[in-house]
Amino acid sequence: MSEIDAILGQLEGSSKNAIQFGFWTGLRTSELLGLRWENVSLEEGTAVIKEAPVHGKMKQAKTKAGEYKITLHEEALFAAKAQLAIRTESPFVFHDPKSLKQWASDQPFWKRVWIPAFISVKVKYHECYQMRHTFASRILSDNRNPVWLASHMGHTD
Repeated sequence: MSEIDAILGQLEGSSKNAIQFGFWTGLRTSELLGLRWENVSLEEGTAVIKEAPVHGKMKQAKTKAGEYKITLHEEALFAAKAQLAIRTESPFVFHDPKSLKQWASDQPFWKRVWIPAFISVKVKYHECYQMRHTFASRILSDNRNPVWLASHMGHTD
């Protein structure tokens, strides 16, 4: 948690909101970047994961079940509400802070947000996908139901 706090502490705007949302949802990076506002319910505290940007094109979410619905942890909900305050005309929740448009894929996100965040806080580098693993580890450490976790993360079994 101290590393997460350090990373989030030096980020701002859409970059901070995306990373916070990622750590508290366990989404794949591409799913995070492909999330559309129309698929988020702040009132219900849920999001439906349907698609992800892959090499500049939107593809179906990487799961056998196709789309899946998640319940947002309060920290993820907080990040979504903060993002709503800086919403652009893009239908996507998280946008490239330079262009204010959709991220084409997760690679520019890694290069321009994730890697610089680690360099600036001087913590041991972890791949961006580790946000997903960190979420899963925290849930299992809290003795939550592994079947719930599998469903939340888009797994069918």
